[in-house]
Amino acid sequence: MPRMNRLNQAFPGVDLRFQLISGRIGGPLVDVDLGMRFRTDDEIDARGVRVMPEILLPVCNRRYHEQLLQDAGSPHDDTIINMDDGERGWQDRFTAFAAHRRRAATTLSFSDYAIVVQAALLGQGVALGWLNVLSHWLADGALIPAEHELIVTQRRCCLVWPANRPMRPVVAALRDWIIEELRTDMIRVDQAYPDLRLAATLRDSGKR
Repeated sequence: MPRMNRLNQAFPGVDLRFQLISGRIGGPLVDVDLGMRFRTDDEIDARGVRVMPEILLPVCNRRYHEQLLQDAGSPHDDTIINMDDGERGWQDRFTAFAAHRRRAATTLSFSDYAIVVQAALLGQGVALGWLNVLSHWLADGALIPAEHELIVTQRRCCLVWPANRPMRPVVAALRDWIIEELRTDMIRVDQAYPDLRLAATLRDSGKR
């Protein structure tokens, strides 16, 4: 949504319709020109293009982070924001939680990832962030890394299109525009948080 003004400027007169999926993104494309999916390399065929690796990191807003630093307790007690789809306990995949420097004191669970993001933006806790989804808010500073650690999975964020319709030129142009927007965001995030070593992570992932 933060890109809508630029998208409308780049594609004047193009009407857009979004099919939004609650919970995990998956399933077949139904009556759409373009979709986003997470797929492994062997699942990507000629009707899909790799955008970036699936990269995860814990995120929160700056006010929440600063308030946590003022807490004299050790370990730091966090409110963990979950998407209620089996991702409970995600925080233990990150070193600070696994080493017990931070711990999940309370949890908030939602069935929709958009609400998970909204709760993190409002300073209600720490959420698991998908970098391709949250890059804009990280680049702008509305969200910050709760820890400077990235997890790269075996999956790729892909833009895919159905086999039952030819790709129209405007759809191809929109696909390329989205990819370029994300690449620009990755540069901005890398500049804002050099300790994440995002550029190196993306380079290493591209060599696999």
